[in-house]
Amino acid sequence: MSTTTRDTIEATSISGVMVPDSKLAREATDPVRDAESPLLFNHSTRVYYFGSLAGKRRGVKFDPELLYVAAMFHDMGLTPRCSNKSARFEVDGANSARGFLRLHNISRQEIDTVWTGIALHTTPGIPQYMHPVVARLTNGVEMDVLGIAYSEFSYQIVHEHPAAEMRIEDTGLGIPRSERIVMVQVTTRPRSRFEKQTFYELLCQELLRRCEIEASDVVVSITQNADEDWSFGYGRAQFITGEL
Repeated sequence: MSTTTRDTIEATSISGVMVPDSKLAREATDPVRDAESPLLFNHSTRVYYFGSLAGKRRGVKFDPELLYVAAMFHDMGLTPRCSNKSARFEVDGANSARGFLRLHNISRQEIDTVWTGIALHTTPGIPQYMHPVVARLTNGVEMDVLGIAYSEFSYQIVHEHPAAEMRIEDTGLGIPRSERIVMVQVTTRPRSRFEKQTFYELLCQELLRRCEIEASDVVVSITQNADEDWSFGYGRAQFITGEL
């Protein structure tokens, strides 16, 4: 991207994905964070991560700043600040991103790419044949909302126990349990307290919506680790060696 606002500095790397730490990315983050609820803002952030991971896995080159801006603004049409009753929320979000990018002297072609990606992010079957940013944005949305291709990037062990083998106390909180109780153990990189609390809330919402499991039957434990704590075979730490 050719722009005077692209003064990229050291960024954070998560599984080889660089989170943009540029003036453009920072200035895209603030208005979205102010307009969206924490739940929606965190979703937008995950869309960037998942879309980037999908691009990396497929060996596709894309502009991370454009993808980040598209991910940040893709749901702005759901906010009172940008919602327009005469247009779909996807178009409202796309128009919001276009206005932001125009203020930062981004080229017309790149603005159109971001606009198209946001406008089509709920239209399956088309984005994968378009510009990499358009395709990766939809990849990120589909992975976070629908779980599409999520298994390609996660490692899960699911085991069902007979009710007689499960004894999960509520530590004196008076929480009612049923035979449908679910114990979720997560291994992850360090996360903030806010991110963990948001994850607990979102997990309960989705388990209720998809599986009709009540929030009172959801118990979660998180264990944090780092790149050197994983080996996927051959006695190598692939996150450190650069294989992942």
